[in-house]
Amino acid sequence: MANIPATQKFHTVSAEVDTLNRGSALANSHRSVFTMQDIIDTVDSTPGSPTIGGAITAGQIAFGAATANTIEGNASITTNGTNLFIPDFVVHTGNTDTFFGFNADNNFQVKTNTNLQIQATENYVALHHKDDGEKIRTKPDGVLVTGQMNLSALNTAPASATATGTAGEIRWVADAVYLCVATDTWVKADLATF
Repeated sequence: MANIPATQKFHTVSAEVDTLNRGSALANSHRSVFTMQDIIDTVDSTPGSPTIGGAITAGQIAFGAATANTIEGNASITTNGTNLFIPDFVVHTGNTDTFFGFNADNNFQVKTNTNLQIQATENYVALHHKDDGEKIRTKPDGVLVTGQMNLSALNTAPASATATGTAGEIRWVADAVYLCVATDTWVKADLATF
């Protein structure tokens, strides 16, 4: 389809009407023919131009007949053109108990099927496991773990006390625990059965 120049002037006639030879030869030489489909394609493809369906007001998220700063007239969800503001939660369409959002000014949550999975406040971030409750929480002096810690597999012991390692790295093997206390410097604690 043709792209209509922004400065083009036109009038409409039905498809059956021949627009040539209507007026002087000079008029015909300046005449271009466009269809309604050309108009739709031009509006939809022009960068920065609104698509067919209505103009977008600054700060608006436009879906259908939205008014400024709302989605479908829902004044609860707004934007300032940069940020999207929601008062509570964004909910999954297939399960209203699966959602993320805010239940207070400083409390962000992620829930799946009513189970709290992630919570972030101004004081900490916590990971939960289903209905078993909080398992990991950040603290000013480290991390709080509730319950046992399981390795998916035992580690490989460092080859020597000067093997490559990063300070703080811990390796668990069947009969010892290795701690890297400085770059490429390991110490070892032997383990015994009881």
